[in-house]
Amino acid sequence: MVQIQPESLFRLLLALEKDCPDHMSVLDLVVGDKPLKALTILEMVIPRYLNHLKQETTKKDNSTAARAEVTAINSLAVAVRALVMCCESFARNMSLPQRYLEASNTAGSKPTHNHSIHSLTMDDREDSHASRHMEEGRRKTYGQEPDDLELREEFRKPRDSLLSVSAEFYTKCHARLKELRKILADPAFRPPELFDNKAHNRLAEVAHTLLKLAPYDPLTMACTGLQRYMLEILPNTDWSHELIRPGLNLILRRLDRLFTKISKKSALRVRHKLAKGSFFCFFSNF
Repeated sequence: MVQIQPESLFRLLLALEKDCPDHMSVLDLVVGDKPLKALTILEMVIPRYLNHLKQETTKKDNSTAARAEVTAINSLAVAVRALVMCCESFARNMSLPQRYLEASNTAGSKPTHNHSIHSLTMDDREDSHASRHMEEGRRKTYGQEPDDLELREEFRKPRDSLLSVSAEFYTKCHARLKELRKILADPAFRPPELFDNKAHNRLAEVAHTLLKLAPYDPLTMACTGLQRYMLEILPNTDWSHELIRPGLNLILRRLDRLFTKISKKSALRVRHKLAKGSFFCFFSNF
């Protein structure tokens, strides 16, 4: 199947800003799965749109163009926040199949319990659930089945895409607004809010679902969106506001449990040896 190049798709979208009757019914000629995976398209379009805005401002080189770019970023921020808040279902955790939990633990391992100060959180049920299956796993083990792989991919991909889109928008706009402040040279200028407290907390919930799956699935640990959230959004966010603290606390508690699980199981340490380095970068930038 012929795939459209991202740059060509973006130029097509720019052309659609003008009156352009579709006499050829182009969309009907598209051969592909429906729906057309809007999050995947946004991953390609948003960085190019932001670069387009920057180029237009650079070309005109005046304060009017700079203010127009700020207005466009603000409008995009409203749309991205709405997108994040509409993804409420992405905050739901995945129920791991029993056979996969059993296969993820080494034979003969003993059930462990977390006695940290966070042991009274909602995550205790997950640990007891895993420990129970570890006991059963001593008697019988299972391999990964195609259905399990497909289920995890369907769970992982949209969440990873949402985090990638959010990180791309947040990181680029955060840096660009600083540049626009210098261009405007206006002491009264206040940059628009990119993510409000609700959006930050929702993104933390989405990242939490992937971190919860990560000990059992190396592909989830390697998700680009999850890594960008940890290394770009978290360090660049002002967590001093009380209303967004729940999101930060949720992530930190999950990281504590993640490293505890990895440290106690040699098989997990081998599979996730790169995780320590990735998250060390996060904490060093935080």
